Amino acid sequence: MMTDHEDSLLIGEIDTLSLQLAALLDNLEQMQQKEKPYLLALYQTRLGELEYHLLNLQVEYRALRRRIEQAVALLNRGEMLTQQILSDIEAQVKRDLLVWQTQISAQAQALAAGKAFFSGLVVIDSNTQQRAKKAYRRLVRLLHPDVSPQHRELFDHYWQTVQDAYGDIDADLLEALRHIVETAVSQCPHQADKHAETISRLNALIASHSERLNRRLWY
Repeated sequence: MMTDHEDSLLIGEIDTLSLQLAALLDNLEQMQQKEKPYLLALYQTRLGELEYHLLNLQVEYRALRRRIEQAVALLNRGEMLTQQILSDIEAQVKRDLLVWQTQISAQAQALAAGKAFFSGLVVIDSNTQQRAKKAYRRLVRLLHPDVSPQHRELFDHYWQTVQDAYGDIDADLLEALRHIVETAVSQCPHQADKHAETISRLNALIASHSERLNRRLWY
């Protein structure tokens, strides 16, 4: 028979593990929605711009070399470089460089996307960011199936709205959602505690998500 003190210790351990797991899930979401797009846009607008100019120079070089090679081949055969022949060479060069032009277009689009990302960034004060993060982590603890599998229906109903609000750093909406979800959770029927199973499950999830986070940091 478990004493009240032992039960309290296990509940405290579950609470600590839930907080740790919520923080990991928050970090993973932050990396996926914020840091990854930011780093990609940074690459596109800095190194990507250099790659774009380099690609253009490579295309110009290949086109020039192709013109010279074809002209020299004709001259070596004793043929005259008439205007028609020069036009034919130019047409052939354009056909040869179609693949490269596609790459240039793709690089230009990536560069434009990076610039658009930075032009759309909105500066949000640190207090709003902290409020949003605090509310989001509380909502993770209440809704996410890894942390609170018993609240699956609430997760299905609210989670996408939570994600959208966090993506926009809408602290007011997140705090309102936290209040709504906390009220809904308080009205849910109480389930029998299985502290040992819960602790084991949370530890396994923390290990799994920690590994995921480390992989994303290094690769």
